[in-house]
Amino acid sequence: MNKTTLHFSANLSRLRKLAGLTQRALADRVGVTASTVTKWESGEVLPTMQAALQLREVLGVDLDALFCQNMADQGVDNIKVDLLEEMRALRQELAAMHMRK
Repeated sequence: MNKTTLHFSANLSRLRKLAGLTQRALADRVGVTASTVTKWESGEVLPTMQAALQLREVLGVDLDALFCQNMADQGVDNIKVDLLEEMRALRQELAAMHMRK
C-alpha cells in the first residue's frame, strides 16, 4: 500500500465517522455501494476522480485532506462533528441561494 492509499483510507474513515455517517450512508450520498466504501477504507482500491469529487462535497473537505495529509498527525480527530454539520448547512444554504438567482 503506497503512502497516498494509506493516507486516503485512514482519512476517509476518520472523516466519515466525524460526519456521523455509516459506510452505507456515505455510499448512498456518493453513488456507490457500501462494499466500495469498505474497499476504499481498507486501502484495497482508490476512488475514481468522479467519486473523489463526490466525497469532497459530501465530507466538506478538499482533495488534499483526503489524499495527501495524514490527518491523525495533525490532530484532526479532535474536530467536532457539529462543526462539520454547520459547514454542510452553510453549503446547502449557499446552494439554495444560488438556485434562487
